[in-house]
Amino acid sequence: MDSIGCVALERGAKKPETIKNNIVSMHQALAKGNLVLFPEGECSYYDEQMHKFRKGGFIGLDAKQPIVPVYMKPERLSSIGRWIVPKGRVAVFIGSFFSPSEVEKGTPTAAKIADMARDEILALRQMSEG
Repeated sequence: MDSIGCVALERGAKKPETIKNNIVSMHQALAKGNLVLFPEGECSYYDEQMHKFRKGGFIGLDAKQPIVPVYMKPERLSSIGRWIVPKGRVAVFIGSFFSPSEVEKGTPTAAKIADMARDEILALRQMSEG
């Protein structure tokens, strides 16, 4: 996951130091070129529903940093113990980028950015279903 810029954020971080460390990790990944977020914070293959996006991955983003929504649709799913994993081909649908400054005037909240990203990915999902 490191090779594609994934950053493991501590879920439910409440301590300011932990939140700061999460933001620093995100900024370091962006400095290398990319940051990949899985904003649900978990795999949703088990029920195929898109869950609410966690805002932690959107905290501290630069207002001009482009966000590219991506929806991945596996050909089929397979169960390995308690894990459900994609099998076969995975179709990837890439939406148009947007920046946090487009979400709302002023400084948008992480929750508003997460909501817009989710809406964009839901639109890609609908498009994938024809």
